[in-house]
Amino acid sequence: MKFITLVLFGFSCVTASGARQLTEVDTLPDTAIISAQNQIAVEDMPSFGNLDELREWATSSTWGGGSLETVFLDSLPVYIADRCFTSGIHTSEITVYTERGSNLNPVFHIPVQHNCFHSIQVRDSLLVIVQHNMRDEEIEFASLTAAELFGCQSGTTVIRIPSDVEEIDFIITYDREAASRDYVAEAYSSIPLTDTYAVERGVDGGLVLLDFEGMRRVEEYIIPHENISAVIQIRYDMDVYDRTDVVFTRENIVMVHTAASNAGIFTGSEVSVQPYPERGSEYTGFLRGPGEGYERQVDIFHAALLFYYGTVVNLVNN
Repeated sequence: MKFITLVLFGFSCVTASGARQLTEVDTLPDTAIISAQNQIAVEDMPSFGNLDELREWATSSTWGGGSLETVFLDSLPVYIADRCFTSGIHTSEITVYTERGSNLNPVFHIPVQHNCFHSIQVRDSLLVIVQHNMRDEEIEFASLTAAELFGCQSGTTVIRIPSDVEEIDFIITYDREAASRDYVAEAYSSIPLTDTYAVERGVDGGLVLLDFEGMRRVEEYIIPHENISAVIQIRYDMDVYDRTDVVFTRENIVMVHTAASNAGIFTGSEVSVQPYPERGSEYTGFLRGPGEGYERQVDIFHAALLFYYGTVVNLVNN
């Protein structure tokens, strides 16, 4: 298992090292929309045959120029391209490259952000990317190990971000092997659903609610593994059974919210289906709401999208 400390766009937080928390969300939501709508992923970035080609691209392929920085992590070279797309205001796009065979390939990507710049540090065998905004505030944007940069084949990735509950994080888990198994929405009852207690509470039709079919109840919901690209699980870092699985399929994105109820007698799941965001569209428009739980749903979908396009796509294709 590998652990990444990552601040996703649109969230501000304090990392374990004590980086300063932003008091206002500055330019991060714009970046989130760029990332989600345009589906910018590390796989979209080019590979290069040699260092001169990478340096030429990093420094001269955009309107505002750029730079290429080389650092060493566990004695291995890591190349960080920082490109600027504008004049007048500062923009920063980070792409991290490592050597794979005879090529220099992208392994980590931060899409374009406005009114900020990034600096690179190496601390305790970690590559640390620090973001600086125009108020001279800093957040640790990502901390990457050599294993993550040079060995993207490991099975499980875990990160944490702030949740909608104060001082409680979301824990995001990506298990690469989950896509090789059928996905089954969780449903459990410690009593028969024909029991009077279950009937009185309206769950006798099943513990799985299909949001996209008018909240119809069914006994099970299964996604065949051959239709699954990735499964990302998001839960609160607290002793409560409440999680959301975000299943990226070939056709759409399926969100499954699972929670226990009635003192643990029932565990049920609510299933909603979202299309992949199109370029130029607002991804929040695909979610049910506004209403109870809407902001939480937006936060989860937002986090899953950015994690998928910024991290999972790279792992799947390496």
